[in-house]
Formats: sequence, structure tokens, C-alpha cells
Amino acid sequence: MDHLALRAPTAHDMKILIKTCLMPLALKTQNDSLAFVHELKQEMHVNLKYVESLEKEIEELKSEKAEFLNMYDTILNQPVLRQPTAYKSKRSQLPRHRFASQVGVSRDLTKPVTPHSWPQVRKSFFAKPYDVNAPGPSRKSLKHVSFQTSRESEGSNDMAHNYYLVEAKKKAQHQKYKALNIKPSVQQSARLPNTAN
Repeated sequence: MDHLALRAPTAHDMKILIKTCLMPLALKTQNDSLAFVHELKQEMHVNLKYVESLEKEIEELKSEKAEFLNMYDTILNQPVLRQPTAYKSKRSQLPRHRFASQVGVSRDLTKPVTPHSWPQVRKSFFAKPYDVNAPGPSRKSLKHVSFQTSRESEGSNDMAHNYYLVEAKKKAQHQKYKALNIKPSVQQSARLPNTAN
């Protein structure tokens, strides 16, 4: 064994070594590198497609942004139909005393009548000032119905609100007088205690 360990490799030994070890290793390395390059090219192709789709999406977003900005500019440049300052200048030319005398309002008309300032329609139940079947003293005490709304208590100057308020008060007064003008026989029989026993 000692003589084999000290001997220098011959050309034949080198050929065997190249053929059995180095060539298969070189081929495997070459195949592996080709496979790696192929996989890398495929991955780069996928990444390139993804980048292209992102660029396309960015272009679409830019065009949508431009459309939106154009639409926004046209909306901003359109005349506003209900500009408060323009309406106020037209309103100041109206004779205020005419409207105040028509609805019985002496207050200054500073607010325009808009759908938001109309009074809310509420059902109004009129209380009877007496009960026919009740004894006499309860008939004489009239039940009062308040027609004041929260808008009136806030000091609303709204013409429509004041008109409806005046109309409701007139109707309540009419109901009150109508209730007091009943037949005397019905009033007296209801006031007198029952003495039939």
C-alpha cells in the first residue's frame, strides 16, 4: 500500500478520474445551471407581465383621475341655482310692508320661505270645552289648546308659518264660540242635579 500512496498519477489515471468523477459533475453543473437560467427567465417573464399590468392600471387610473377632475371643474363652474347672496339681493327689493300687512305680521321679514322653513303639519285635536254628561262645574272650566309650535317659540319670521298659525287660531276661536252657542235646555238639564228620585 505504501508504494501506491507515493506513486504519481499517470495519464491513464487522470483519464479515469475525469471520466468517472469530473465529467458527470461538470454535466450535472451545466444542466443545473441551464435549468436555473430557464427558471429565472420564466420568473422574469412573469414579473415583466405583472409590471406591465401595473403600468396599464396606473394609466387607467390617470385617465380616470383626469376625467374626474374635468367633471369636478365643470360642476364647480356651473351656476348655482340657489345662491343665498343672489336671492337676498332680489329679496331686498320687495316691499316688506305689503307682506306684513297681508298676514298680520309686524316683524321684519328676514328669512326666505323655503321648503325647509315650512312648518311641520301636525294633527290638531280640539278639546271640547265641556262634557255633556259631566256635572255643572266641570262644564264651566274651558280646556285651553295651545297652538304655539317650537318654531314660533324660537322667534321664526316665516310668513307661511305665521299664516298657518293665524288660521289655526281662527279655527280654534270658531270652535270655542260654536261650542258655547248650544241649546239652553241641554245646558240647564246637565247643570241641575238629578231630582227624579
